[in-house]
Amino acid sequence: MIDNHTLIEVVAHSNRIEGEPTSGDSFDRHLRAARACIIAAEEGTLVHPRAIHSMAFDGMYGHAGQYREVEVYVNTPTGKRMFPPHNSVSQLMCDWWDMRHLDPWPTHVSFESIHPFEDGNGRVGRMFMWMQEVCFGQPITIIRYEDRFDYYSKLEAARASNNS
Repeated sequence: MIDNHTLIEVVAHSNRIEGEPTSGDSFDRHLRAARACIIAAEEGTLVHPRAIHSMAFDGMYGHAGQYREVEVYVNTPTGKRMFPPHNSVSQLMCDWWDMRHLDPWPTHVSFESIHPFEDGNGRVGRMFMWMQEVCFGQPITIIRYEDRFDYYSKLEAARASNNS
């Protein structure tokens, strides 16, 4: 069982990584979504990322819980990282969902490589990883804001090894 203090800490770090506030309505939404995920995981259930996204972003975005309909990219130290075309996201996520009972880290890397939403992918992806870890009886991974560049490097290395 994850105590409330730990959950607040991991959500705060997750928000800081994304440049989001660690208090206020946005933070409260993410904390409620994370609590719902942890409760579900303690009962042996995984919540689909679309539902997590909807919980975290409903009322903030008109597209909460919806897969993206645009192309997205992120800036990395080596240039832009492009993600799969928006018209392939639904099928990629169906295939990804079949991975949900595998190890949390590769599942997280795969989710982040699809980047199914316009915004919020990092936060939703981390919540899903925590949920898997709880289901598997593992401690949740706390990715501290100060360690975000190590986290990004680890994601990039995993992506690179998957493309080899």
